[in-house]
Amino acid sequence: MVTTSTGDPVVRIYLGLMTVDEVADALFYVALGWVAARAGSPAQAAVIFASGTLPRIALLLLGGVVGDRLGVAKVAVWSLAARLLLMVVFAALLIGQTPGVLPLSLLAAAVGVADAVHMPAMRGVAGLLAEAGEHSRVQTLMSVASNGAIIAGTVGGGILLGLLPQLVGVIAAGLLVSALVFLVLLRRRAGGRLGVTTSAGLSARQMVQETVSTLVRDPVSRFALLLLSLSNMAATAPLFLGIPLKSVAYHWSPIVYGLSSVGISVGYIVGGSWAARLRSSPSDDAASPLRRPVLLMVPATGALVVLAVSNSPWLVTSACFLAGLFFAPTAGMLRGAIHERTPPEAMGRVNSAIQLAIYSMIPVGELLYGVIAGVSLTMAGLVMTAALVVVLAWSGLAVRSGAGARVQSAG
Repeated sequence: MVTTSTGDPVVRIYLGLMTVDEVADALFYVALGWVAARAGSPAQAAVIFASGTLPRIALLLLGGVVGDRLGVAKVAVWSLAARLLLMVVFAALLIGQTPGVLPLSLLAAAVGVADAVHMPAMRGVAGLLAEAGEHSRVQTLMSVASNGAIIAGTVGGGILLGLLPQLVGVIAAGLLVSALVFLVLLRRRAGGRLGVTTSAGLSARQMVQETVSTLVRDPVSRFALLLLSLSNMAATAPLFLGIPLKSVAYHWSPIVYGLSSVGISVGYIVGGSWAARLRSSPSDDAASPLRRPVLLMVPATGALVVLAVSNSPWLVTSACFLAGLFFAPTAGMLRGAIHERTPPEAMGRVNSAIQLAIYSMIPVGELLYGVIAGVSLTMAGLVMTAALVVVLAWSGLAVRSGAGARVQSAG
């Protein structure tokens, strides 16, 4: 059973404000998906989503450097303030007429820039607050809180879109105000625990190069990052772009859309809780962190097939639950394999690199899915599933024939 010491008040405050921050994030993205699907064609909806992902990809490593240089707590405060201003803009767009593709794309791009700085900084705050030996447990609580926030934001967003769509942005902005206030209070209360900066005399370019070379030299980290990147390319678009497009094609109500979207988060909570209870035995070989994720992705791929061929929101919800159930431990094991090989002084920038791997190929998948969905939603889902099958086949062969030997030699 997973337990954690939550007696530290600053950790509790952090988990609370992080949850509020991510509820607002979920409200934004569920509303953006709903509006984007109605702003133009499926391909244009994909462009809107890709507009937010591309700057996040381009600036993530730099965002980690900024956090290390200036202090992750300070950067988290200012990037959260920037997110608040952008949410106010989104609220104004929703209060007016249905926004067009261009303003939505520009807004998504600005949010992506803010996220590139904000995500590594917030992760870094958690790393500084957690006591020695408590990092994995705090991260587990963060995962549960994050997916709970997604559920609350997705369901709440679906209900609000059905009743008072103009208020989604206003409520999200209000949540970010409260998160910002508590983050400022947390920074003052934690004192010296959050006053850590990097002053190694390296330029930003050298810091990025050092991080990349650290990851590339280790075969486990290199393989895990590649697998994270390719699997997210194939799986994200059917789950997060496909559902809004299905809601339009099959005339679902906003409430049904919100409920069908929540299945993946419930699956992530259940799957993540199960994965957190797993313990490696001394007899495990060095390749097991790679072999297990590949095997767990097989049933997740089957769930994507169900998602592709179904037009029932209840079957879609079930498929999303199963996908989350197996993708959650997959992602956790891959990240854990990387973290175990990461020196403490590089943890912030390595987390930026992990996020970069997660987001790097998502725009490719979204654009491909959007183009094919213009012809057939079912065909788009099956094509992306086939791409994931190819990734799985390659991963299985790599683990069996070459990766295992390289990992053992590196261990």
